[in-house]
Parts: sequence; C-alpha cells; structure tokens
Amino acid sequence: MKRIATVYLAGILVFAACLTTAALSAPLSQDIRETALQTETGNTDRGPAGTGGEEQTPPRKSPYDKPAFWGTRLINLPTTTAMEAKDVLFRISHRFYGPVDEGYDTFFGLDSGANVFFSLGYGITDKLGISIGRARLFSEWEMGLGWAVIEQGVTAGLPFSAAVHAGFDWVTQEGLGALKWNIQLSLSRQVSRRLSVLAVPSFSTNTDFQDLDPEGTFAMGLGCRYMIFEDFSIALEWIPVIAGYKDVQNGWGLGLEKKIGGHVFQVFVTNAFGLTSSQVVPGGDLRIGDFDFRVGFNIFRTF
Repeated sequence: MKRIATVYLAGILVFAACLTTAALSAPLSQDIRETALQTETGNTDRGPAGTGGEEQTPPRKSPYDKPAFWGTRLINLPTTTAMEAKDVLFRISHRFYGPVDEGYDTFFGLDSGANVFFSLGYGITDKLGISIGRARLFSEWEMGLGWAVIEQGVTAGLPFSAAVHAGFDWVTQEGLGALKWNIQLSLSRQVSRRLSVLAVPSFSTNTDFQDLDPEGTFAMGLGCRYMIFEDFSIALEWIPVIAGYKDVQNGWGLGLEKKIGGHVFQVFVTNAFGLTSSQVVPGGDLRIGDFDFRVGFNIFRTF
C-alpha cells in the first residue's frame, strides 16, 4: 500500500511540474505585458506646462494586480491576506485522519473520519479582523484577531508585507479542559506576479496540554505559492519546531489552489491533522520518510 501512496504523491508532483513547464513556456506572459504597460504609463504627473507646477506624487499602490495569497491560510500557515472592512469570511477545513497508504479498504483514508473546522471572520477595517471557529478535535474553539501591519509597496514603500495574528484556543471536550494562547507573525514577499514566499514565526502555549507538565511550542513556518495559470496555484509549506513540544515530525503540506469568484478552494496532502493554531504548530503524526500522508482541503468564501 505504501507503493500506492508513493505513486499518489509522485503523480501530484509530476502534474504540478507539467503545469509549471506549460506556464513558463508561454510566448508572452502576463508579467511581461504588465511590465511593458507600466513602462509606457509610468511617467509622473506634473503641473500645467509653463506654470511651474510642482510634481504630483501619486498614491502608493501594490506593485502587482494579483495578491500574494488568495486565502487567509497557505495550507495551515496564516498568510498576510486580510479581510476588507465589513467583509464576512466563512472557512471550512477538513483533515482526514487516515493516511493514504491504508489503501482501498478505507478509500485511501477518506473513510476514516476527519478533523473538521468551521469559522467565521469579520473585517472591522481593511487591516483589522476578528474570527471565531471550532475544530472537531478536542471540541476546540479558536478566537483570533488579525492585524495587517504592513502591505508590500504601500506602507512606506516597504518590500514585504507583515501581519500579526493573536488569540487563544479553548479545549471544551468532556473530561478535558485547557486554554492555549497563540501569537504568530506572518511575513511575506511577493517576488513576482506569480511567486510569493512566506515566513511565520509562531508560539503556542500548552500544546501538550494532556501531559502532567505541559509546555508550549515555538516553530518557524516557511512556505511559498506559485501561480501556474490565472488564479490556479501550487502551494508548499514546512513548519519546523525550534523549541518546546513536538509531535512525531515537523508539519508539512503540498497542494493546489483555485480561486473562483468569491471562493478559494485548496486541496492538498499533509502529515498533520490539526486545524487550530495550537494544533498545527507542534507538527504531524505521519513520517514523510515512510511516505505516510493524508488528504485535506480548505474552502474560503467571502461575502
């Protein structure tokens, strides 16, 4: 059955490589057309000729017509994408418990049940938003606050974006009870119209709350997204634990993303089944060396 899992992963990689090759071999990319247009129209507006008018500095705007990330999550890591003022964001996420190498008996893990997460977010301003959600695992609630501090090219012309995510997770399962505080700093750079990179230093308390002497976890999440076609991307992330409690292995994920109107769809393979911030940071329970991984998906809908 592990051969099936290996073939499954290899198929995804080959498919992504073929799509990337096709995109890169296009005779004239949108990036080139956009650069040419900016060159033609990039002159600074000036006052009327002969009047000695001062130069009018145009307002700063994002250097690209596409955002660095469509969703508020790359896979598990929070991105620098923020809800706009008065927007409502609905998110549903699944992580199937069973690994793919269980084979056809459990339909490659899809019959094994899932950790499910539902959340609602609201944009207080264009930079500040709140959210509340619940994960099936441990009947865990998550309350969060997100603040987009820096926008690339807009905030003082800085070449990166930054967002702070803070909140807490509350375990409400009968017989258990714990409060776990989270703080994450998302740092991203949109290298080109198609390529964006992400770094997310993260800390959560009480990540092994069932232990007699619980401790927290500090991890450094890393990820990237490459837009292969218009609104169709491949995403990759890795979350190495730097200090504190760690699960069997550092968390990772590899998947595909598609934006359709107000929806963002993501499907991927990962070694983790956690969904709240404190469940994600410690890593996953499956080893990549054994070609063990599970299927998951995220759906975002903005109203």
